[in-house]
Amino acid sequence: MRPRVLLLDEPLSALDAALREDMVAELLRLRAELPDTTLIYVTHDQGEALALADRIAVMRDSELVELGPSRELYQRPSTEFTASFLGASNLVPVEPIQADGTRVRLGGRELAADPSGTIRAGQPVALGVRPHRIGITAVDAPGALPAVLRGVQWRGTGFRLDLELADNGGEVRAEVPDLEGLPGVGERVGVSIPDGCPLVGVG
Repeated sequence: MRPRVLLLDEPLSALDAALREDMVAELLRLRAELPDTTLIYVTHDQGEALALADRIAVMRDSELVELGPSRELYQRPSTEFTASFLGASNLVPVEPIQADGTRVRLGGRELAADPSGTIRAGQPVALGVRPHRIGITAVDAPGALPAVLRGVQWRGTGFRLDLELADNGGEVRAEVPDLEGLPGVGERVGVSIPDGCPLVGVG
């Protein structure tokens, strides 16, 4: 069969994790073998979407929020919803320093930002920071933002940390590999956020 359009509606939702991985590889093979067939793949799993799609449509309450190449939507989301939904970005409120949004202030630190969407004048803005891009340092390390560790989950390949930023009371989640001398819940740590994170309007 060589259909012009192949609709796949949550095809892997009832499978165990190992079988899902095998089926993603099989679907990638199928896509390569059917270059003239459009595959429309409906999923709530962002990992599947990013692995399989050339283009992603993000929907919310039955409305289209954003449409574009998968890598573009992941790296430069234009909306608050896409940033938080696709890749679980932390939305960290910041203060713009430059009118074009390329420099922002977070606590006492200045950062370079990548304004990736349309931001209205006076609209609150936030950096979309992926959990794996957040670093954990000593609280007195140069450029570190002070935070309090609120929760720790071991995930097999590393740790998921829930942190409360001291400067604005905001909460962020970090994903880090095994750490020597992992701090305990309630301890103060330093958080590093890299330059170049996407800047999106919120509210």
